[in-house]
Amino acid sequence: MPFQMKLSDPRNTKRRVYFTCVDTAALTTRLQSSDMSTFVVKISKNGAAPASSTNSPTQIDSTDQKGLFYLELTAAEINTIGSVSIKITNTGGTKTMEPREMEVEVVQAYFATAQTGTLTTGSFTSDRTEASDFWKDCLVIALTGSLAGQVKKVGAFANTGGLFTLATGFVFTAAPANGDIFEILDR
Repeated sequence: MPFQMKLSDPRNTKRRVYFTCVDTAALTTRLQSSDMSTFVVKISKNGAAPASSTNSPTQIDSTDQKGLFYLELTAAEINTIGSVSIKITNTGGTKTMEPREMEVEVVQAYFATAQTGTLTTGSFTSDRTEASDFWKDCLVIALTGSLAGQVKKVGAFANTGGLFTLATGFVFTAAPANGDIFEILDR
């Protein structure tokens, strides 16, 4: 079963795919960035023609976890539900890595980012633009900031300013901050 990511997740650390780089000539030899000069990353969404990624893999450590890298996908690279195929190779350098091919399954998800405007314990403006009351009776889960982990029911949603108003009796312990990220659980 492929690794899963949520559709257009705004949190960059949740868009990382981890892999090891090993030498093509000696599959037990782990490589590091200094062994390779240029990574080539190709991404295909749902079987479409592969496109080059704008991101390059990052080495995690050159001592204790030599050869361990991650590729941070962009939100645009995971903006389609379905299968994303990733192929990573390298050109140049003193070593050639064994090509890495990975599969990521992108699943439906909805996110909102709090924005300056109304930021209170009972409501917050966001980047959402759906019709008024579209998100009514859904749940919002705070993913970042001081409210992380709090889950509240939506009582109303206004298109103007993407204003979420929490249901009666549901308030955050503090006001959300500008830039806080929430996941919306659809009805």
